[in-house]
Amino acid sequence: MGFQTRLLPFRLFCLCGLMGLLVAACEEPVDLGIEIEEPQLVISSNFFPQERVKVRVTATQSILTGGVTTIDIRNAEVSLFEGHTMAEKLMYVAGDDNNPGTYQTMEFRPVVGKDYTLHVAAPGFVPVNAQSSIPDPVPIKNLSVRHLTSNSVDGQTIYDYKLLVDYEDPPGEENYYDLRITQLVTPYVIAYNGDTIKMQPQTVPIKYLVDPNPDDFNVSRSILFQDKPDPAGVELSLQSVIDPAQVILGDLVAELRTVSIDYYEFQRSLARNQQVPTGGINEPTLIYNNVRSGVGIFAGYNSVSESVSLPR
Repeated sequence: MGFQTRLLPFRLFCLCGLMGLLVAACEEPVDLGIEIEEPQLVISSNFFPQERVKVRVTATQSILTGGVTTIDIRNAEVSLFEGHTMAEKLMYVAGDDNNPGTYQTMEFRPVVGKDYTLHVAAPGFVPVNAQSSIPDPVPIKNLSVRHLTSNSVDGQTIYDYKLLVDYEDPPGEENYYDLRITQLVTPYVIAYNGDTIKMQPQTVPIKYLVDPNPDDFNVSRSILFQDKPDPAGVELSLQSVIDPAQVILGDLVAELRTVSIDYYEFQRSLARNQQVPTGGINEPTLIYNNVRSGVGIFAGYNSVSESVSLPR
């Protein structure tokens, strides 16, 4: 029987005081009526063409206060295959500035259209593997701003507008996308001699006046969709807010990611989890998983970006 991708409960629970129950019942087997989850390897990797493949490896671990936490695994053997050929054994690279360490390829870079398989083994855990590939990029053919209005409130300038993103969706096949919009600004200061000193451009949040697709709208402010829902493209109602005394308004940048179905389904399930109300008793949220014998995601994607200025 072939492997089928699983949907896993996002929150796993363990029974408090379980150790005491087991000690008291050591003479006679007792059916506790619950399923005890064994520790599992957790894989996290989104990979891109001509870039190092980076994989974070952790593991689930029960805690005495109930529930499950994760621990970093630094002694795993991580191998990447292109087709049936070993591409490279990944090396562990420690993180910095409180960032976690990852396993990385040193020489190998993935390409479009090849099938990749990741194998991960660590002492004390069942070995896991996952498969994915990188789809072709899809170009943005039109990026334009419409219906721009602006006004000033308490020293801030507020821009309301519609952004149209049109793209060359290939016909006759299923395609999956992740669209991300960012606003660039350039901070500046005025020197003693009156010169304007510009600093490194940075991004500021954009407000979505209307959620373009509430079911698939996730915390990273990206929009997930399949094929081309509208022949004209995707139109977004947006708002940019800046302080002109501190920054200079820059371009809007649209990044259109062409993603594998595993990437798409995983991000959709995360978006739905974020919409579950906190507190009270709720049905467990199911998170998409494509790691055999483990938990997590291994998924390829491609990307193109275009920029446009707000008319002034």
